Amino acid sequence: MKRDTLIVGAVIAAIAAAIVGGSVVCTWAIAHGASMQWRILFRLFCHGIPSRCLTLWSVPMPICARCTAIYGGLLAGIVLMRLMVDRIAFESRPEDGTIVHLQKRLELEENALLAAL
Repeated sequence: MKRDTLIVGAVIAAIAAAIVGGSVVCTWAIAHGASMQWRILFRLFCHGIPSRCLTLWSVPMPICARCTAIYGGLLAGIVLMRLMVDRIAFESRPEDGTIVHLQKRLELEENALLAAL
């Protein structure tokens, strides 16, 4: 994988991890006595309507369930992409570039990943 791709992936993953992690820390702090005003910091990323937010420690998170899933899925997708691309060896033969061949390779890699788990 190209160096630039790795850098962009790492930056996007760090942003997603910071948002989700910060949301969990903010929820924990509010549950332990901090002001609910800390939720305002996350309004840039999400509407934060309490009825649509997941609850931790009986306190609604500052980002809604949908945004939590988007940021978590983004983070998981980047991690899985990094793991899968490292395992797939791309050859430069023209016949290897067909859709059928790539589909077979991905199925083999998927089976290998599942077997590793």
